[in-house]
Amino acid sequence: MRIGVDLRSLQTGSQYRGIGYFTYNLQKAVSEIDKENEYIFFANEFGPGERYPLLERLVSETGHRLVALPVTHARDREWGRTWERLSTPFFFRLERMDILHVTSLFEDATPVGFYPFGGKLAVTLYDLIPLIFRADYLDGAPEWKSEYMSLVDLVREHADGVLAISKCTRDDAVKLIGLPPGKISVVYGATGDTFSLIEDGARVAELNKRLGVKGDYILFAAAEDFRKNFENLLKAYAILRKEYGRTAQLVMVGKSSPDWRRRLTDLGVSFGLEGGDMVFTGFVTDEEMNLLYNGASVFAFPSLYEGFGLPVLEAMLCGVPVVVSSNSSLMEVAGDAALLVDPLDPRDMAEKMNMALADAALREDLRMRGFLNVKRFSWRKAAEETVNFYRSLSENA
Repeated sequence: MRIGVDLRSLQTGSQYRGIGYFTYNLQKAVSEIDKENEYIFFANEFGPGERYPLLERLVSETGHRLVALPVTHARDREWGRTWERLSTPFFFRLERMDILHVTSLFEDATPVGFYPFGGKLAVTLYDLIPLIFRADYLDGAPEWKSEYMSLVDLVREHADGVLAISKCTRDDAVKLIGLPPGKISVVYGATGDTFSLIEDGARVAELNKRLGVKGDYILFAAAEDFRKNFENLLKAYAILRKEYGRTAQLVMVGKSSPDWRRRLTDLGVSFGLEGGDMVFTGFVTDEEMNLLYNGASVFAFPSLYEGFGLPVLEAMLCGVPVVVSSNSSLMEVAGDAALLVDPLDPRDMAEKMNMALADAALREDLRMRGFLNVKRFSWRKAAEETVNFYRSLSENA
């Protein structure tokens, strides 16, 4: 088979998020196990001075041919999109592919619309969160809503196969957009080589000192998004300190603006917290994140909804007891290796965090269960399932 992979998701902000992580690791793993089929990568041509490290690395490591799709630098955004709609399918057709795999639909650089290219169309679906939280993501942005819904319609009408990153995403696709279950294959992601147990406590201590972390701490990692449930976490943390007497700091990791940090600090103060109780690290490297995981007493991830929830596995790989929401894909990922909480109930969250902090036997049990749970997920397994997905698409008329 000749399989084309649309990698323009590695040229937008997605290259720094879970989409980029999943796309890079999956395609790298596929290239390592599949020597039978031919793979062709597609990306927009690079402008002067543009660099896309993850994309360039993937091309270099796999040795697959990269086809540069021409782009227009017209100031008129609509004209630019029209140009892409007209030109991109031409280059797809030239390659005479059996399958074209679009690794991410909802990218500003991805032209709206699928056009016949002579093969089967596969799409990776990470989540349908904008449909689940319409009021927050779509209703206040009519242009984005129209574009998003048109892409959803195109998946339903034109995709021959959909690769969902969790059973939760698969079920959402069936329920919310009417995709036939038989068109959807679930392929889980996994952790990378970046995260592991660290025996050298001095490195952890050195980083913590630099960040202002003192003693025990509860770790939380999230970007600026209401879905990450900051307010209820702060309420739970306040209960943990006031009613359970816990002194562990709350360390919040993630790129954030000064206004956002100020808002959260003020919110915490309104719940009775003091400034020193909370530490905002801002953006950290993967190496620093690994150290933070290793030094944490508990990893809290009370998200309102996740398409997969990779930080849960990263924390478990580093031996951290995990407290996580009992919703969406998070129960799939956590298995029996975490304490599950109602993300809308701060008191439940506080109780479970206290249990993880107070009970040494429970902590060790969660650590051991976490190590076993992580073994359920591997990029090799994901690659094998993806190749089978491609074969199934090719064989079905």
